[in-house]
Amino acid sequence: MNLQYNKLDLPVSTQCILCDQRHSPITVLNGINEDSASLQSNYLDMYTLSFDVSRYIDVNGELVTSNGYDELKSLMYLFLDGIGYFRIITEPTISNDGNSEKKQITAKSVDHEFIGKNLFGFKINTGEQDSAEYLDEEVSKYTQNHDSNINGLGIAINYCKVYNKDNPALSILDLALNKMEGWKVGYVDTDIADKEFTFNIDNSNVYTFFREDFAKAAEAVVVFNILDLTVNVYSVKNAGKDSSIYISKDNLAKNIELSCSEDSIFTAYNVAGGENLED
Repeated sequence: MNLQYNKLDLPVSTQCILCDQRHSPITVLNGINEDSASLQSNYLDMYTLSFDVSRYIDVNGELVTSNGYDELKSLMYLFLDGIGYFRIITEPTISNDGNSEKKQITAKSVDHEFIGKNLFGFKINTGEQDSAEYLDEEVSKYTQNHDSNINGLGIAINYCKVYNKDNPALSILDLALNKMEGWKVGYVDTDIADKEFTFNIDNSNVYTFFREDFAKAAEAVVVFNILDLTVNVYSVKNAGKDSSIYISKDNLAKNIELSCSEDSIFTAYNVAGGENLED
């Protein structure tokens, strides 16, 4: 399948595999109309994959149903070899001109699922009894001999770090990923991993938490890897110039200046943020 990429440095062809809702492969799609296939980058680095699939293909002069055609439905997954997972977000449109039938498929990269998962009463390091560090039964499961995290005065002994690989119940990243089945913590910059931050989220989605609340507090760049389903965290001060970082007033930028050149048709952006981040 040849894909027309939009500002993406990716292979020009790849296999598209239909998967079930547990990401287990079902079959390689062989009825894709290559001229209709496209993969485009969108707002906040999410990708949209679209293509048409013919119901019948010619095999040695005989028309047979293409692989996976009947199973192509909303909420099913697609895997692009070497690129990552996508989810069909709407029921495919079926068209039939009397001679042939096809399905029009639109899928979003799986990081889109973070938008649909909400955090209610998400409290981290607030010192309140319903804050994560005080949920002693959960925290003590990972401590040696199931030691309590609450001392004799009723105060938490240890607080939540950005990443605590030995105790997920005291790991901000793991706590935020609780609702994201199949996702796990990937790389975490050592400059950030042991830091402690306070969060009190009444109602927000997991994507907003990572991209805005967490990114601002930790002055970090959060990258969702749709190939191995990991959330990776990089310190802004360690991010290279060519990092594909999305910066806006809603996440890392503290000041944005816009200027227009009279001699050319473009807009120049001067971006400034924490830790002397400049561009």
